[in-house]
Amino acid sequence: MLKTPVLPLVRMVYFLFFSGPFQDVASIVDEFTDPLEMEDTAYENPGQALTPFLPVLQQLEYVKRKRAFPEGFPRILDEGLQPENKFKALEHWICQQVLTQELEKINSLLCEPCGCILCCCGPLSCKGEEEEKRKCFFEIPLSSAEAGFFESLVRIDTEASRGTTANAEPSFSINDVPFYKSDRSVISWRNGLSMILPRDTYCPQLDSRTGRCRIYEKRPDVCRRPQIFPYLLERHDPGAGQAGPAGADTYLVRNKILAVWDCSYVKALQEEIARYAELCGLTPVFMENKY
Repeated sequence: MLKTPVLPLVRMVYFLFFSGPFQDVASIVDEFTDPLEMEDTAYENPGQALTPFLPVLQQLEYVKRKRAFPEGFPRILDEGLQPENKFKALEHWICQQVLTQELEKINSLLCEPCGCILCCCGPLSCKGEEEEKRKCFFEIPLSSAEAGFFESLVRIDTEASRGTTANAEPSFSINDVPFYKSDRSVISWRNGLSMILPRDTYCPQLDSRTGRCRIYEKRPDVCRRPQIFPYLLERHDPGAGQAGPAGADTYLVRNKILAVWDCSYVKALQEEIARYAELCGLTPVFMENKY
């Protein structure tokens, strides 16, 4: 899957749909029956590769039929914080959703069989100078619905927390103690909710006996893409002064794939991940998350 990303095919469908007489996306996908080679990448059955992404691609039909975007369509800004061209914005939005879906599958295939719990715990303590170099907490972004899976944790939602972010300086404090030196918690920040796992702590949904997630089938979105993240678009922090229309989220065009060094399979597949990003027309970024 890393060798044959679907995004180049999606961009071809996008171009054909808006430049040709097609009224539905499925009719284009149905024509992709023969093997296809693009940028030295061979797709044995491109139509079959595209089929799982039809629900995402069918959003294009509404735009072509209505000549308008659906209500609540996100506001997408370029890297200069200027509104992106509408049809370029639509392409970015479709490609981000496709990339998210494909990377969820790739990460699941790589991560789940390993029995790894890296994403389920906070940074580990150590001694001496190394302790100062390590992050003090691990942040897991959550939606409002996902926060319901962690009702056993302390919930912090104050005017002070909603006015800052987890990585802001100075750090948000609770009773004059930095938030990451308190218990595990779910905190409402300016840019949304997140679960905070301080050093040497674990997600409450991790079964310590089996090392498995108790809510695996319903796990939060961020847990479905553990260490290779789609950053073609990045949600924009409304605190930066660029909030979109009421009811619409705002995103920045980043055109990146983010892979986290902490994970052993990212280290093992560095070249393959970099090539995957290149084939998608994106820049690979490798970084540490916890250490």
